[in-house]
Amino acid sequence: MSSEHRRAPRKHIIETRRVGSWGNVVYEHVLSCGHIEKRPRLHAVKSLACVSCLRTQKKELEILSLGAPTREVEPYVEQSEIEIARVKAKLAHYLNVSLEQVEVSVVDKFGKQKISGAVVFLSEYDVNKMVQ
Repeated sequence: MSSEHRRAPRKHIIETRRVGSWGNVVYEHVLSCGHIEKRPRLHAVKSLACVSCLRTQKKELEILSLGAPTREVEPYVEQSEIEIARVKAKLAHYLNVSLEQVEVSVVDKFGKQKISGAVVFLSEYDVNKMVQ
């Protein structure tokens, strides 16, 4: 038994299946977590160490550490500014142009920023693409 099996969480055996023919029998133990442990012998105990769970936990930690850092919204950025950026992105996506080609004009009404309109700068290529 490896040290990996000693550290793995123990899971209950739901089902045991015998796979193979005479001389090449392998027992598949279906565990409560959904993983399958293949062993050469049938185990009479009610729980087994699930190495797959341990490996999955290690990979999840690896993936989380390699992932992009979460961008925190600055406290001084208002919710309306975030909404304006979303509208700008939706317009660019809808018109199939880059984000730099879209300008959103904003007015201040009663202390809140409201969208008053938008301007989209189109190149000759963009116009021909939309017309055809």
